[in-house]
Amino acid sequence: MDLRLAILSAAPDAPDPAVQGMLEAKDRLDKLGDRAATVRRIGHLIGQCAHESLHFSHESENLFYTTAARIRAVWPSRFSSNKSAEPFTRNPAKLANKVYGGRMGNTGAGDGFKYRGRGYIQLTGRSNYETYGKMIGVDLVVDPDRAIEPDIAWLLAAAFMNTTERKRKTLFTWADLNNIEQVTRGINGGINGLADRRALTLRALEALGDIEKHPLLEHGSEGPSVVLLQRILAKAGFSPGGQDGQFGGKTEAALKAFQMARGLDPNGTTDAPTWAALDAASGRPVAAEPGQQKPADPPPPSDLAPGQAPSPNPRPAAQSTAAPAQAPAPAPRPQPAAADAPPTLRPGDTGEDVAALQRCLADHGFAIVSRFGPSTEEAVRSFQAAQGLLVDGVAGPKTWKKLLAQGGGS
Repeated sequence: MDLRLAILSAAPDAPDPAVQGMLEAKDRLDKLGDRAATVRRIGHLIGQCAHESLHFSHESENLFYTTAARIRAVWPSRFSSNKSAEPFTRNPAKLANKVYGGRMGNTGAGDGFKYRGRGYIQLTGRSNYETYGKMIGVDLVVDPDRAIEPDIAWLLAAAFMNTTERKRKTLFTWADLNNIEQVTRGINGGINGLADRRALTLRALEALGDIEKHPLLEHGSEGPSVVLLQRILAKAGFSPGGQDGQFGGKTEAALKAFQMARGLDPNGTTDAPTWAALDAASGRPVAAEPGQQKPADPPPPSDLAPGQAPSPNPRPAAQSTAAPAQAPAPAPRPQPAAADAPPTLRPGDTGEDVAALQRCLADHGFAIVSRFGPSTEEAVRSFQAAQGLLVDGVAGPKTWKKLLAQGGGS
């Protein structure tokens, strides 16, 4: 398995220590379970950790919030009003001790902050530090900061997935079944960020070789092969709205437009002639089968019949304002009350609010890194263009409203 390629496929901006840490931990991962280092388990491990750590850039929970509204949005059951949350703004230690104190084995003064979320799986609580530390042979109770060391962070995440159960199956067993939703529920307790977790996991699995070469894909299909299809369509200028591994209406529409532009039967399935054209569009070697139809060149615009799809737009797909380029809606998220509206964010901003923005953008299929830099600004601009909003690169109220809206998949 090419672990470096798998990590960078899921998170192209992953820091080198995260990659090296996986390589160093690889031999020990084999000892965490009978099949701990199988392709699917490693692929799910990478995908989930990439989401939890925001592409391996967040080593620990910083808990620095500038507004009471944001604190209440994250911990609605802990704070009944903005007034009750206000004393905990800009004070990570006080906030951690409030929300984590007295549970998860945190009994001592300051345990909430001392054993806050760390590592790629965001291990939280003294009891978890003790349990999983013993499992990998590291005393994390005495030295909790070791949980952020890259090789240890990988081992902790693998140990967690190898022992945590959901519906009488460990998370690694659910990974064997390629059930991303059940793995997500075991880690998150719900399905927050499911679309992003799915996309990252499927990219890792594809890089690890868990993919058929030319499967017949159609509406309702899902998996790494669908991610590959969506990536090729986007590269060719026919954006399916995202790369979430789910063959929905937008992916079908993009595929049909691609087929029409290549002079193929617009049946919305990846038959042999369509795969030949897709391979040609992606630059992959094409091994023609006997009797296989050679993909036709796209007709010039002047020769297009009424209703026929035009040639692909040469601009990057995410910048298009056409309907097929519209970004998919994210997994359901809590809707903030009017008084708790998300803050306006601009390039150069940092902190948990930027992380929340980036997670929303990731759910819509836009690649980002850990700060509000050029790539996040470009993702915001592309999303605004796809949604018909003013394209200014600033995440204001209208942009947030669209990001937080519920909707269907690609």
